[in-house]
Amino acid sequence: MSYRCYFLDDSDRVTACEKIPGDHDAQASECADGLLAAGAHAAVEVWELARKVYRADRSRLFASEQTANIAASADQAAMLS
Repeated sequence: MSYRCYFLDDSDRVTACEKIPGDHDAQASECADGLLAAGAHAAVEVWELARKVYRADRSRLFASEQTANIAASADQAAMLS
């Protein structure tokens, strides 16, 4: 399958487009998350032909990463106690 990854600015305007590989939606979505984290765009959308597959906003992506890091730190502190 061929997916298109659209990068968006704060006004939801497309600023760039890239073809990304993927055998299924979850794989393409994971690839898009990595590209969003590595870039400076506000959001990303993944499309397969005319079907919107996925959307992620930078603020939500980093918020979920911070929550995971806080939970991991708490688990480590509990193990040391």
